[in-house]
This record gives sequence, C-alpha cells and structure tokens, in this order.
Amino acid sequence: MLYLSGLEPFASSVQSQTYEIHELGHVFGFFNVAHFYYYENTASTADFMSTSLLEGGFMEVLREYPLLAGTLQKSKRG
Repeated sequence: MLYLSGLEPFASSVQSQTYEIHELGHVFGFFNVAHFYYYENTASTADFMSTSLLEGGFMEVLREYPLLAGTLQKSKRG
C-alpha cells in the first residue's frame, strides 16, 4: 500500500464524521473529474515533479475536500 509521508499528520488531525450522500450527489461523484494530465520525464531528470510538491498538492486537496479521504458505505436504507 502506498503511504505518503505527509499523510500521517493529516490522518491524525481528522475527526471522524458521517455525511449522508443522497442519490444525486452520488451520481455526480462519478463525473467530477473532467481531465487527467500525464507528464513524461523525457529528459530523465532526478528533480522532475518533486515528490514533496506532489504530496503538498495532494494534502491541499484533502484539506479542501475531506470527503475524498473517507470511505463510502451503504446505509441500512440503501
């Protein structure tokens, strides 16, 4: 399992919460990413896409959208 070194402080600071996601919100969750961009390290440089910058950006996203750090579970109502 990939474990980011910067994730531990975030994980320990998160207070567990339950959010009820309705059907419409669940459907839109599948369509929220419009584009993916892939970059190739054609020059094979060691400093290409700094790991610390990538981790920092990922942590910023998790702080802004904490639902992305959780799990989806079906309720008793379905």
